[in-house]
Amino acid sequence: MKKIIFFCLTIISFTNLFSGVAIRDLLFKKGEIIHFCFISGSDEDQTTVKGVGKVWLKYANVQFDFLQFPCKDVPQNLRVNLVRITINFETDFKSYTGRAMNRILFPEPTMWLISSFPGIGYSNQEKTRIFHEFGHVLGLEHEHFHPEIQKQMNNSIIQSCRNQNQKWTEEQCKWNLISPWKPEEIILDEFNKDSIMMYNLRIYSELLG
Repeated sequence: MKKIIFFCLTIISFTNLFSGVAIRDLLFKKGEIIHFCFISGSDEDQTTVKGVGKVWLKYANVQFDFLQFPCKDVPQNLRVNLVRITINFETDFKSYTGRAMNRILFPEPTMWLISSFPGIGYSNQEKTRIFHEFGHVLGLEHEHFHPEIQKQMNNSIIQSCRNQNQKWTEEQCKWNLISPWKPEEIILDEFNKDSIMMYNLRIYSELLG
């Protein structure tokens, strides 16, 4: 069993999937409540998202509160640590990291998820991506922001990213692959290529051998 302590947030992993680069100032305190509401999304998608997200509660010492009313009706006293989820076909999977959500004016979204097809539901791959986004909510950044990987980043890696992701510009590849964090701003465990917070990009074969 591997135990990773991130400030006051404790994550316990039996599979090594739950490690990540934790951002000190964006983490929640032990026992703190994170509220969730939905801006959009079908009842089916919302139910799946809740179920996937709650799996993190086996590993993180925080509380999740999925509100029973839409984001537009959230009272003022529940708007701190409030994850506002929008689900549609025109977005991508992304989320603000940890407490950064509190910098975003209400009622703007802080997590974006793609809709599933009605009657089909989310695939396992899509559920994995939802799970990944909840990792961001908890204050985890991408595993490839680990210094062990960052010191290997170079122009050829950025170009490989550009070749594989035709929708990404060179600047987008740099933004997604090069860590903006200083060493003193993060809490680390050893690098884990199997972490749920690792990008699924072929370029890592160049980095990991």
